[in-house]
Amino acid sequence: MSFRSAGLAVVVCSMVLGCATNTSESASEARTWRAQLERQQQAAREASRIGWIGNAGPGVVMTSTKKGVGYWSNDGIHHVLEGSGASWCYNWGVAPVGTAMKNIEFVPMIWDEKHVNPKDLATVKTRGKVLLTFNEPNAKNQANMTVEEALSLWPQLEATGMRLGSPAPTREAALNGGWLDRFMQGIKAKGYRVDFVCVHHYSANYEAPQAAAAELRDYLSRVHELYGRPVWLTEFALANWNTPATSKQQRTYIKEAVAMLENLPFVERYAWFAMQRFKGDNNALANSHLTDDTRKLNPTGIAYRDAK
Repeated sequence: MSFRSAGLAVVVCSMVLGCATNTSESASEARTWRAQLERQQQAAREASRIGWIGNAGPGVVMTSTKKGVGYWSNDGIHHVLEGSGASWCYNWGVAPVGTAMKNIEFVPMIWDEKHVNPKDLATVKTRGKVLLTFNEPNAKNQANMTVEEALSLWPQLEATGMRLGSPAPTREAALNGGWLDRFMQGIKAKGYRVDFVCVHHYSANYEAPQAAAAELRDYLSRVHELYGRPVWLTEFALANWNTPATSKQQRTYIKEAVAMLENLPFVERYAWFAMQRFKGDNNALANSHLTDDTRKLNPTGIAYRDAK
């Protein structure tokens, strides 16, 4: 699930190292990333004791180096993002929008084929070393791209030199013959590079949060087994696309899901949907937002901040 709002593209993905690479230089870079991840994980363990990480400073609450969140504009909520427990964020776009954040990593995204252009490709290279790609390409109201279109553009993304996440389909990422499976087969056949796999997951199991978390775990495990790469879960929440889960149900699910995600070694990163209220999809996600109308963490946001 994701959307365009006020001219911005919107979506979500995950981070651990060790992907297939084609050169000794890429292998060396992967080792560097792994060492960095191990340092981050150690910092996260320390953070769970003291409440904030390294040089982030008091008041910047990062409860996990895996934990992230999707947001639209951060004007007026940048201080809430820095107290949300997240260490990274994204906005389905190539650059941050609104007030700059110094203590949370921004991860850019090339949302669809229109953003594969010299200007946007130059911009993302100034925003970090990791790049998210094509949002829900199997959906007509999202990136809406064929596997062949995505593969034809992939060399331009590789040329950025950034660590690349796969496109994130709406569903069935672990399905043999599905959009992502065909894409990854094409990547292998052409000798292209994908460093981690991005997926979205929404559970309709409102009444049994432990079962919903187990459902998510099994899905991510199948994805990892099928593609043999680290996983970024860039969108997740409770949603059956008819009636919204209650705030209490979302909070209970957060507690179960985050504990599971933190302990899955192949999950590099995860991001909740979403920081602000989302009014699309017939309000199916009416209670998943982490902030209230005064731009402060609501009870769901506090639950996400504190979950570990």
